[in-house]
Amino acid sequence: MSKEANNGDARLGLAEVYLAEGDKNAARAQVAQLKGEDAESINMQRRVALAEAGLGNAAQAQQIFSRITTQAKAQPPSMESALVLRDAARFQAQNGQPQQALESYKDAMVAAGVATGPSAG
Repeated sequence: MSKEANNGDARLGLAEVYLAEGDKNAARAQVAQLKGEDAESINMQRRVALAEAGLGNAAQAQQIFSRITTQAKAQPPSMESALVLRDAARFQAQNGQPQQALESYKDAMVAAGVATGPSAG
């Protein structure tokens, strides 16, 4: 990490590893060091939201997912937007929002090209 001290992707990857190992304190330290410009892409924001959820910061994760879900729906269908919508759906399902999760899963399938949207039928 010393060579990549300012690399947000590397820092977030390290946080993800720490979370997978159950070391929330180390993961929290890595997430805390992320700067705004480190998470400019919608994919990085998705990963930050997942890290926040893994750390138990459901309100912060919800805030990020709400913002990037809107962005993902506004983009042309792509794997990046599909991943955002899929992970938002998982988060919603885990946090007592099954109906919203269903809608997000549908949106994810449209974004991935697996299903067609309401206007395409």
